[in-house]
Amino acid sequence: MSDLGLLAQLTSAANDTDIPERLQDLIPSSSGPSTPVIEQEPTTADHFEAFHSGMGFTDGDARRGMLTKQIADIIRTQDKHETADELLRRYDPPAAFTSHADDQPEEPEHLR
Repeated sequence: MSDLGLLAQLTSAANDTDIPERLQDLIPSSSGPSTPVIEQEPTTADHFEAFHSGMGFTDGDARRGMLTKQIADIIRTQDKHETADELLRRYDPPAAFTSHADDQPEEPEHLR
């Protein structure tokens, strides 16, 4: 029976309408009008944010963009282009790191 209340709330939210009066008693009471909270599954970019945080890469840290670009390139090899695009949109790596691997600058002579 409690599922009917949730279903009424979801239907109301999806259709942008009020919950019918005959179903009001199925909704748990609260101190005022409320909008049902619908939790969304975390996206890949949300999980990647947690990864950045775990690595200690805070907002504004250039390494976030560089790492995102590298991971997005690997994700593309798995035919997950939408996921790669989502990461790049969210973290917007600097233009210097969006070129292809064959466009990388040569290694400095002292490191050869």
